[in-house]
Amino acid sequence: MKILICVNRYMDSKMSSAQLINSLSDYFSSKNHQVSILTSNHSIKKNMIISDKENNLIYQVKYFSFRSNSLLKRFIIEYTLPFKIWYSFKNNLIKEKYDLIIVYSPSIFWNFLISKIKKLNSNIKSFLILRDFFPKWLVDANILSKYSFIYFLLRFYEKSFYKKFDIIGLQSKSDLNQFLIENKKISNSIKVIHLNNWINIKRYKNKTHTNLREREEEDKRFTIIYGGNIGYAQDINLIFKIVNSFKNHQNINFKIIGEGTEYQNLYDKLYNFKNVNISASIPFEDYLNFIKGSQLGLITLRKDLKQSHYPGKMLGYLLSEIPLCACINSNNEFIDYVNENKIGIAFNHKDIEKLISKIYFLYDNRQELLKLKKNTLNLLIKDFDVSMAYNKIINKI
Repeated sequence: MKILICVNRYMDSKMSSAQLINSLSDYFSSKNHQVSILTSNHSIKKNMIISDKENNLIYQVKYFSFRSNSLLKRFIIEYTLPFKIWYSFKNNLIKEKYDLIIVYSPSIFWNFLISKIKKLNSNIKSFLILRDFFPKWLVDANILSKYSFIYFLLRFYEKSFYKKFDIIGLQSKSDLNQFLIENKKISNSIKVIHLNNWINIKRYKNKTHTNLREREEEDKRFTIIYGGNIGYAQDINLIFKIVNSFKNHQNINFKIIGEGTEYQNLYDKLYNFKNVNISASIPFEDYLNFIKGSQLGLITLRKDLKQSHYPGKMLGYLLSEIPLCACINSNNEFIDYVNENKIGIAFNHKDIEKLISKIYFLYDNRQELLKLKKNTLNLLIKDFDVSMAYNKIINKI
């Protein structure tokens, strides 16, 4: 089967979305499918590049960075990118015949490109991996009024975007139910399924191995890692509040590594903290080596968000057998998922003091931390291996 994957950022990105697509495309290739990926890259020197990466054909256009605090600039970049991709690789795409197109969202502006490709491939199946409800989260975060013209315009694009697909996969059961309620007319003609995030465990597991000497060193320290996107949704004030609670504790340290629109602001807040190491993102395999041996993996989300996110950073933590430490929006089913499966500790914003107390408890009671640690990899294998995502996509199309 010939598969075309569309994603905003891939080769130049350390984002969890890039790792999801990397794991999925590699797994498709391992099953003898031919995979091509359409994406952008602001760091390449040429206007466009076609390259081969582990048997996957990568089409990259040089385009603007998505890292901007300006919603207008972000809108213009995301809206115009599919046009740029189409006119850059039109001749290549016309020659190919695809059986399946997979689109990773965020970005609701792939309509033009998808329409063009579907016209060229009359029997092609289409699958949307939907991870954010945009523009709804702008309303939830009080950035945009649901009565504004801009919201109605974006909502129009969103609905027309969904109509392009045969199947839509959402990361949580709560999101699936919410989608069906808010898009009743659309959902009658589209198959909507639950699709967990995923990672290629077999490929990356050996990168997280810790030798005996390193394990002995672990027993002498207590490190809380934060790795991934540092943007509006992650609430840097919350991250600061948690870190600040341990400012005077010499043996509890924080490692923060990531990128995003709020990275510099967080860096400025924590620059003088002696127990904090903050640095920019690195390639995923180096990242796994960097975080191994940490005691907890920090996850934060704004309290005003309404979606049930299963943040992508959890995959790296669980793969490295690092228990989760989450402070997120109260209506998020992820809280119960973490606590019920005993893979870490999870609270909402109102209970942040309970979270901090629990961290102190785990620092003093390493055997309790070890119990959580033992559950991490088993749950990852059970719920988040890439083979499960692959089988679900293949079986549903």
